[in-house]
Amino acid sequence: MSAATFAPDHEVVGRYRIAELLGVGRTAEVYRAEDRSLHRTVVVKVLLAGLASHEDVRRAFRDNIVRAATLSHPHLARVYDGGQESGSIFVVSEYLSGGSLEDVLAAGRRFSPDDAARLGRDIA
Repeated sequence: MSAATFAPDHEVVGRYRIAELLGVGRTAEVYRAEDRSLHRTVVVKVLLAGLASHEDVRRAFRDNIVRAATLSHPHLARVYDGGQESGSIFVVSEYLSGGSLEDVLAAGRRFSPDDAARLGRDIA
């Protein structure tokens, strides 16, 4: 894995203090951070540098931020902010603890039919 874009304690746009790198996906690095203005834990997702050099990818990333910010659902992380710093494009969203459904399934957890039906209703 290449070096992370932001180191711990780095402040993104003077507001979001990076705590740790949570992971790296195909398109972005994901960090846990502290919103120093509102005193809450957030997620900062940063477009990978190799992709940020392509205007069409930057535009699509920004468009996705705008679309995601319009969504409201109890099971989706809310988008709070987005922007650019030192050539890095980022989005700030709600931090949801507890891991993902993928993590739960990878750990071998199985759901009863009732739990699976409830989960399906919650996702819909």
